[in-house]
Amino acid sequence: MSSLQHVYLDYVTFSSWVLPETLKSGSSLQVFSATSSNNTGTIPDFFGGDSFSRLTTLHLDFNSLEGGLPDSFLGSSIQSLW
Repeated sequence: MSSLQHVYLDYVTFSSWVLPETLKSGSSLQVFSATSSNNTGTIPDFFGGDSFSRLTTLHLDFNSLEGGLPDSFLGSSIQSLW
């Protein structure tokens, strides 16, 4: 999974789920999109910072997420955040 660059899970009707910690192993990830995919919980703190230094697109709109943006987003490479 370390060479995975783009993940699109948009409009997939999963049962309620949270973003798994195992995503951390995708250090080459540039795009992660899970629009309207029944995601719950909070945005994990690992999307910003060193874990995903190449991540430029994070789309998590139309889910049941709560809370604010993690502090690690400060200085991240994210250019498109939904």
